[in-house]
Amino acid sequence: MTPKKPRIFEIDRAKGLAILLVVVGHIEARTPLYGADWYGVLKHWIYQFHMPFFMFLSGFVMEYTFKPMEVSGGYFNYARGKFMRLMPAFFAVAFLVVIGKTIASHLMHVDNVPQGLVEGVVDILIRPIYSSASSLWYIYVLFIFYLVFPFLRRLSGNLAWPLLAIGVAAYAVHFDLTSYFALDRVAEYALFLLIGVVLARNSNKLFVFLDKFGWMALGLFVALSLSYRMLPNPRLVLGLVSIPALMFLVRLPGLNDSKLLLIFGKYVFVIYLLNTLFIGLVKGIGLKVMPWDGLNFLIYFPLLTAAGVLLPIAFKKWVLVKWPPLDRITS
Repeated sequence: MTPKKPRIFEIDRAKGLAILLVVVGHIEARTPLYGADWYGVLKHWIYQFHMPFFMFLSGFVMEYTFKPMEVSGGYFNYARGKFMRLMPAFFAVAFLVVIGKTIASHLMHVDNVPQGLVEGVVDILIRPIYSSASSLWYIYVLFIFYLVFPFLRRLSGNLAWPLLAIGVAAYAVHFDLTSYFALDRVAEYALFLLIGVVLARNSNKLFVFLDKFGWMALGLFVALSLSYRMLPNPRLVLGLVSIPALMFLVRLPGLNDSKLLLIFGKYVFVIYLLNTLFIGLVKGIGLKVMPWDGLNFLIYFPLLTAAGVLLPIAFKKWVLVKWPPLDRITS
């Protein structure tokens, strides 16, 4: 039996930080926002690194929690387990989004309304990035990574360079790949996920590095953030630099014992699933009362951030827990 590995709370807190960044980036979808240019700057900056960092964490967890397969039926059972872990919730929420947006669009302002129920469902299945539930693409892509991960592990053995070489090659060609079945996103984020895999195999060395060079990594990230628009490929550069910088950040006093980040990390899946639903609901109701432009956005920003993070947690703890099948697929 493989010994149980100790829990790495830095990863839990980093997941909490990452999902908070995701929620902040989702506040403005396709509703025009005027007179709050600072948010546009903030969102554009966050989008340079938040998903690369999220994918790094996914790769780390993927490797760190991987269990050797049985010879007989091992891969089938593994793939079925990952499907049941991720995809029922993906399909349930995605279909709910399509139906909900279609209905709600007759009552209030709704972003990214599907052209029709059939078209909306088809887009979810084959072009999730351009569907009405586009914010859920990460789960779709993560499932694909889980399907190929055992083969990548076997191919690389205990070596890091084959995984990193595959990641670099995938990133190099992602611009030319189709968006069908999110293949372009799979290729774009493979490098960051595989870096997570490599560092999970060497977690002790990672934290030794952070102890020695963490401030340098954080300083480099801040410096590049201030000038990222001049970089030739800011998403790649900031994405890579954000990994040691943000991992060091969650180890600093004030964050290294943050219960709030741990809670966000614990509920990261349900927050990711439901944050846009609750943001859209609160936004739709709010826009009936007052516009969100200009100074009004100073009210909307914390309100919608809280809605995207706290309401999914509350819904999970007080509603979904009463329905075991729904509670299970969103855990």
